[in-house]
Amino acid sequence: MEKFPTVSKCCCCCSLCTGSKLIGYCFAINALNSILYYSLLLAGYVYFKKQAVETFSDSIGLKTVWVIQIIVQLINFGSAILLLIGISQKSRYLMKIWIIITLVFIIVETIVNAIESYFTEPSIAVQLLAIIIRFVLTDIITLYFVCVVNSYSLSLDSED
Repeated sequence: MEKFPTVSKCCCCCSLCTGSKLIGYCFAINALNSILYYSLLLAGYVYFKKQAVETFSDSIGLKTVWVIQIIVQLINFGSAILLLIGISQKSRYLMKIWIIITLVFIIVETIVNAIESYFTEPSIAVQLLAIIIRFVLTDIITLYFVCVVNSYSLSLDSED
């Protein structure tokens, strides 16, 4: 991971340690939120704008995507906990596990989100464009977070 881009501060104001902790907490909270959201979708309690989930309840593909999302988010939650433990113990190894899992899941999430977009079929092209932009921005921000955590783990070597 030494060839990965490095940064000296997180978001231009926080230390790498503080930024890495914030990233770990945000990833854990986001994963729990996503698990709850997709679980409610599967249970049929969440409604889209003017269209009930019941409209999609016959779609095995969409339900499969939701189950995959729950599994992915459970793994993301576990990796966020490993990141937080790695930061508190200054363990480069645990931070590297989070980095690898996050990079793999950027690819998995992109594929799953593309499939989910296919099954929900937005009626207006602008909606589809907004979805694509959201996915690209999310991936770019996540890659920046990986750079922050990687920079912090590399800085631990220079401290020793």
